[in-house]
Amino acid sequence: MIIRWHKRLAGLTGILALLLLLTLPHSLLAGDIIGQVQLVASTLPQTHSVSPYARSRHTDHTEPDLIREDQPIIAVIYLGEHENLPPAPPPGEFPKMNQVEMTIIPHILPVQVGTTVDFPNSDDVYHNLFSLSPSRKFDLGRYGQGDSKRETFKKVGEIRVYCDIHPHMNGVILVLPNSWFASVHQDGSYRIDDVPAGTYELHAWHESFNEQIRTVTVPAEGEIELDFILGGP
Repeated sequence: MIIRWHKRLAGLTGILALLLLLTLPHSLLAGDIIGQVQLVASTLPQTHSVSPYARSRHTDHTEPDLIREDQPIIAVIYLGEHENLPPAPPPGEFPKMNQVEMTIIPHILPVQVGTTVDFPNSDDVYHNLFSLSPSRKFDLGRYGQGDSKRETFKKVGEIRVYCDIHPHMNGVILVLPNSWFASVHQDGSYRIDDVPAGTYELHAWHESFNEQIRTVTVPAEGEIELDFILGGP
């Protein structure tokens, strides 16, 4: 009789544990995606460093040397659209794509769809940023030092940004479907934390190389590792 009671209790405990697991907030059943991105030499043509929309103009001065970012982004890893991954609320402070010493900083800016981006001008000359990308066309017009313009990006896609006055200036805004993404810097490592358990498409984006897409199954806890090699023949 006691043995039967213990078996029933054990079974009931298992059922209660399962019910508790099912009723936990989805955000508590989450794992992390980690990995490494390696870039290799490619025979593919590289991205234009000069605006392809530049108008021919006579000039008797050379373009200035571009400044370099302290931590430039070399790639972006992100999760594709999924019902488990709704867009987060807009950030309290708008991300910035600055214009500093005739350079667009940062050169690559990943943002979630629906984000508003500020475009301050820190130079003592006029700039005119624009894009003719299919997912978002805009023209900020000419504005000087200390002024700023802003744009809201409501559609997922890759936005190539140029300056109409200075054709060597260029940048990329990568508009992503959700906030589960990671910027990859020179060490090649990336990490996306607190991903709800499930199976997703994991994208590896690079400015010049073909984008790679891999399937990843994220556990309810712990880490899953997935590496990428971008570039090559």
